[in-house]
Amino acid sequence: MDVNKAWDNLIRHEGEVFHTTRGLDFTYTVFDKPEGFKTSRTDYLLSRKNFEKAYSLLPAKDTKYLGDNGIRGQSYVYALLTDKRIIMEK
Repeated sequence: MDVNKAWDNLIRHEGEVFHTTRGLDFTYTVFDKPEGFKTSRTDYLLSRKNFEKAYSLLPAKDTKYLGDNGIRGQSYVYALLTDKRIIMEK
C-alpha cells in the first residue's frame, strides 16, 4: 500500500470512531484547504504532510517514536496508521 491509498482510506472513513493506544475514542473531519484533518479531541489541523511523514516512518512501534521524529498529534496519527481500515501493509 502506498501513502496515497492510505490517505484515500482516511477520507473514506471520516466520521468513524477510532481509538488511541490508551483507549480514547475519537473521530476526525477531513479538510481540503488546507489539506489535513482535525480530530474530535483537538482544535488544531493535522496536515496531510504530517500524515505522509508519519507513514514514511512505518513500522513505528509506538506513539513516542512518532513524536520523537516530529509528528504532530502522534497519538491520533499512530492510531490511524495502525488501523486496518486505513492501512493494511506498507
